[in-house]
Amino acid sequence: MVGITLGFNVLILVLFWLLSFVVISPVHNLFFQYAESNQALPILTGIAMQVRLLAGIVPLGWAVITIVLWKRLSNRSEARHNSFTIAHTSVTLLLGLALLLFFSIAGILPFLKISTVFQ
Repeated sequence: MVGITLGFNVLILVLFWLLSFVVISPVHNLFFQYAESNQALPILTGIAMQVRLLAGIVPLGWAVITIVLWKRLSNRSEARHNSFTIAHTSVTLLLGLALLLFFSIAGILPFLKISTVFQ
């Protein structure tokens, strides 16, 4: 049961990453429009555009950490399984939300007038 839960946690993080990738995709089209004008993309948006594919390392690294954790938990008691599973789920959700929030803010900034403040 613990292995299934840990596997779902990794799947949840992959879904957060894919959603983050979808959120930043419209800005990719703006990147070419901004290149033709004198305006620059906001700094945060530029960083997000550069690291959007590299952000895939987060779910991949989390999958490796999950496998190591699962192997280490195999000889532990049920109470330890539960506490580590709860902690793993919490960290998974926090990582996923942080990833989504970063790319969402970076994707919205070019459409807002306030984005000129962050340049």
